[in-house]
Amino acid sequence: MVVSGPITPGQVTFLLGVIPVFIAWIYSEFLEYKKSASHSKVHSDNNLVELGVDTVKEDDRAVLLEGGLTRSASAKFHSSSIKMNLIRFLTMEESFLLENRAILRAMAEFGAILVYFYICDRSNLLAESTKKYNRDLFLFLYALLIIVSAMTSLTKHNDKSAFSGKTMQYLSRHQTEEWKGWMQVLFLMYHYFAATEIYNAIRVFIAAYVWMTGFGNFSYYYIRKDFCLARFAQMMWRLNFFVAFCCIVLNNDYMLYYICPMHTLFTLMVYGALGIFNKYNEIPSVMAVKILSCFLVVIFIWEIPGVFEIFWSPLSFLLGYTDPAKPDLPRLHEWHFRSGLDRYIWIIGMIYAYYHPNVEKWMEKLEECETKRKFLIKAIVVAVSLFVGYMWYECIYKLDKVAYNKYHPYTSWIPITVYICLRNCTQQLRSYSLTLFAWLGKITLETYISQFHIWLRSDMPNGQPKWLLSFIPEYPLLNFMLTTAIYILISLRIFELTNTLKSVFVPTKDNRQLLYNFIAGVAISLCLYCISLVLLQIPHPTEDQGGNPVEQTNGSSRSMVTSRPRSYSWWLRIALYTFFVLAGLPVGVLLARLYYEKGGNSRWMITLVQTAGFPVLIPLYYFSSYITSTNISSSSSSSSMAKPPSVLVLSAIYIALGVLLAAYSLLYSIGLLNLPVSTYSLITASTQLAFNALFSFFINSQKFTPFIVNSLFLLTISSTLLVFQNGSSDSKNVSKGKYVIGFVCTVAASAGYGLLLSLSQFCFEKVFKKQTFKVVLDMIIYQSLVATLVILIGLFASGDWGKLHGEMAGFELGKVSYVNVLVWIAISLQVFSVGSMGLIFEVSSLFSNVIGTLALPVVPVLAVVFFHDKMSGVKVISMLLAVWGFASYIYQHYLDDRKSKTTSAKV
Repeated sequence: MVVSGPITPGQVTFLLGVIPVFIAWIYSEFLEYKKSASHSKVHSDNNLVELGVDTVKEDDRAVLLEGGLTRSASAKFHSSSIKMNLIRFLTMEESFLLENRAILRAMAEFGAILVYFYICDRSNLLAESTKKYNRDLFLFLYALLIIVSAMTSLTKHNDKSAFSGKTMQYLSRHQTEEWKGWMQVLFLMYHYFAATEIYNAIRVFIAAYVWMTGFGNFSYYYIRKDFCLARFAQMMWRLNFFVAFCCIVLNNDYMLYYICPMHTLFTLMVYGALGIFNKYNEIPSVMAVKILSCFLVVIFIWEIPGVFEIFWSPLSFLLGYTDPAKPDLPRLHEWHFRSGLDRYIWIIGMIYAYYHPNVEKWMEKLEECETKRKFLIKAIVVAVSLFVGYMWYECIYKLDKVAYNKYHPYTSWIPITVYICLRNCTQQLRSYSLTLFAWLGKITLETYISQFHIWLRSDMPNGQPKWLLSFIPEYPLLNFMLTTAIYILISLRIFELTNTLKSVFVPTKDNRQLLYNFIAGVAISLCLYCISLVLLQIPHPTEDQGGNPVEQTNGSSRSMVTSRPRSYSWWLRIALYTFFVLAGLPVGVLLARLYYEKGGNSRWMITLVQTAGFPVLIPLYYFSSYITSTNISSSSSSSSMAKPPSVLVLSAIYIALGVLLAAYSLLYSIGLLNLPVSTYSLITASTQLAFNALFSFFINSQKFTPFIVNSLFLLTISSTLLVFQNGSSDSKNVSKGKYVIGFVCTVAASAGYGLLLSLSQFCFEKVFKKQTFKVVLDMIIYQSLVATLVILIGLFASGDWGKLHGEMAGFELGKVSYVNVLVWIAISLQVFSVGSMGLIFEVSSLFSNVIGTLALPVVPVLAVVFFHDKMSGVKVISMLLAVWGFASYIYQHYLDDRKSKTTSAKV
């Protein structure tokens, strides 16, 4: 499959988020099937119906809100804290998955739809065809739709007015949704058939949508007086949730979907206009001042030259857009053009909404008049409306589009008013509506966004949809029928999923929970984004002019560290490898502690999971190859590949390092079994660095300076202090003898780990001599494979293998959680390994170990939170000394870096 453009961090972030959700959903469905089969009864999917299908009927006071928001129908997800929900999700707790199966299904389905968007728009799996306009076909299809709708969905409504209590039906919900529906059909057909001759009509339709934004939001806020943050957040979710993911997955600017920022802006302005001093909204003079202020704000920003650019330039990162076909236009040109066309009409909608009750009362009195008088007044209204509409058509509409656009902001209210007058001139016309168009009117936002990618095609980021998606080439009408059916069904499903997920993540009346959800969403997104940046910064072989891969080599052992230019991407890789180390190690240690706390007691099993997670790294081979194919860079054709070491040498290296890895992993397991987790982490962090510095001196020719010596001294004292307290105040009480055994094993394991790091750096510099991420993966995977085989031998030889079934059955959190804890230990420690080896590869083994000490404050603090360890005075002093030692080393690294830059500048 060929895709257009390189992969982006946002796309990788999306995949990292949606894949675990999809797996969890599949597993939850399996659990539900297993539960149903075991109990021989059918479980109805109540959650899904409760969350996303049923909509609560709103009265007509809020019926004109765009999209028809539904009320929050699920409180189950909010009953637990965010932290507990995340823990239960990561451990794949069965009860959690069953309770939230419908939510997981909705999220997985939403992700699958976005993947389908990407395949349709950015891959070559599906064909494309050119747009062709035929007026006869265009009018035939639209007339046919109207006839079918009239024959099948013409419905009379008897709903009572929210103001008068009578069945006036003036601008009722049914009518406005029908209005949006028939306009949307023409709008979409205009794009599909490239019907440029109705351009001016499309401008009027968009103005009508914006008019309804002002009218509907004013009606809601003015009558309901509901200015709560949760209600406003629900509206923002409705307008921007789907489009935000489209921007991420398809790498498009927000302004490509200009309807969304326009509606968001004008919704904000209506909210602000009515929300400020809202207790005075009932006073006519105050409302007049507010509406006048809206006009003045628009005039100031859009009419005075230069003000628009100054006002909106800080938001150019969000509202900026560059059309690949017109790259020379300013970034804010599109926003200026689109928002300027309809800058006044939303205020006209507010005015109409304000006088809506008065108009209804006048119409009520009109209907009560004698027949002749009533007919005369209605005839005058119709005649005036037709005359005004005709004059507008002749004088304004028939202008070319450039001239029309100049008059549009000041005249778009005329055809809208004419339509309202004609559509509501009789009680019979007001009472009937075409529900097919009303149904389409509910999903206008989804059909507008989806058309770009699953009905039409753009083939590139930020590209306009100039082609048609083609399932059936050479058969345009059959293809139109098939793609339209799929497109409408998916749009409807997106509408339902958006409301379903809104009810889950945007609580109705709990602003604190809303804030917590927002913070958690931002935090999770940032973490996934950092991981995606790491993956995209993976070094890959460059290519020569013939397309052949060329791997760079190092001349000397230290050139890997000192001669490489420290560009922005280098610092970014260092930062993200650091993140891998700091994230992977604490999670692995805490989960291992959880394994022991909840009934696990096999030291061989906890040793095995430290190395057995290497298969999860195998997809990185493919990923690295994909990056190479989409980010081709040229290098000198004279570059030559270093002569690879022999198979015998490689085998000896991987076997030796693998055995060493298995040995210190076992020692770590014994240490963690006999020590409190906070004590264990402090000893590990401090002694690892000391041993690594010692081995680096002899193996890697590491030079010692006063700051490094000071660092080693402080870290040694830090760990030595912990020998003199036995952790009796901690969550795990052990005898003095076991405490000493745990301490000795942990120190010995740290020595083995330090030796492994130094040997790894030696191999990178002296044996492999390559600057590719594949070398790092080889080092991790092959030595982990050897270590896993060695540990498996020990597992079977010790007899622990036969005890695992009973251990799983007795695990306090259940069998599934037992497996999940072990799996996540394996994954987190592999993440740590990638970060650690990456830092060795980029800098040095000593630097990698120093970064590991940054986890020092993390694990003890988390141990206090999750395992109720007590932070004694000795531990606090030990921690402070360790941090001091780490700072001493970092300062030395800073001095070396500054000296290197000074030397380079002189040269």
